Formats: sequence, structure tokens, C-alpha cells
Amino acid sequence: MKGPYHDSLTLLVVLTALYLAGCDEGKTFAAGALRHLSVSDPLQAPIVSSGSIPVLVELVCSGNPDGRTEAANAIFNLSMLDDDNRVAVNKAGGIEALVDLLRSGNAEEMTAAA
Repeated sequence: MKGPYHDSLTLLVVLTALYLAGCDEGKTFAAGALRHLSVSDPLQAPIVSSGSIPVLVELVCSGNPDGRTEAANAIFNLSMLDDDNRVAVNKAGGIEALVDLLRSGNAEEMTAAA
């Protein structure tokens, strides 16, 4: 059964799979796409249910500078207005990852983590 966000959820699953199987450039691209999609409130629940938060947290911890920045911005977007998403970020280790990025990242990464 297709709902109004069926195609978006499919895209999110593909982006998450791209991240998991991809090179650094693919991971950065996937995180950037999730960052853009996460601005849309109706897409936040599918993003979270697709398992993207732990993937984004992992990228904040171990990605290249562009990937870390994209992932931190996506986490920020998801956490901004939704308490459940903030809890999911915390459970995935996102708070610690963002604090570490604030301590050790470049200026762009620190801005995204703040």
C-alpha cells in the first residue's frame, strides 16, 4: 500500500544503503541528501524510522570533514523541534559525537555541531 510518502521512504532507504556500502564521497552525498530532506517536518519520521540516525552519528564520528559537517547538520535538523528525535539522537550516541566534533573539528564542523 502506497502512502503519500512512500517514494520518500524508498529514497531514504536507498540513501541509507548508499551510505552503508559507499565510499567517503557516497557517504557525504547521502548525508547531504538527508540534511536537505530533514528540513521537511513530514519526512522526519520516515528518516528516523529508516535507521538513519545511527548512520549519521557514525559519520560524525568517522567521516571525512564534509561528511561530518553534512551529518551534523542533518542531526541538527532532526533534533530541532522533535523531542522523540532528540531522544533517538541521544540513544545513538549523537550528543557525545557532536561534543567531540565541537572539540576537535574544523570551523565548519564546529558550526554544524553547535
